[in-house]
Amino acid sequence: MEAAGPGATAVGVASLFVFAVGYIFTGGDAGVLNAPLLGSVLTWLQLRFDNLVGAWLFHALYNLLGLLVGPALVPSLYAL
Repeated sequence: MEAAGPGATAVGVASLFVFAVGYIFTGGDAGVLNAPLLGSVLTWLQLRFDNLVGAWLFHALYNLLGLLVGPALVPSLYAL
C-alpha cells in the first residue's frame, strides 16, 4: 500500500469543493456548510483504509439517518 501524498490531498480538497458547490442548489446554506464536513469524513475514510467501502457505508448510514430524522424535525415538509 502506497502512502497518500500531496496529490491525494489535493484531489480530496477539490472533491470537497465540488461536493459543496453541488449542494448550493439542493441544500441551501446548511447543505453548503454540511457537505464539506461530510465530505471530509468520507475522504478521510477512503484515504485511511484505501478503499471506498467504509465511505459508502458511512454515506448510506448518514442518508438513512436523514431519512428517518428529517420527517420528525420538520413534519410539514413531508406531509402527503
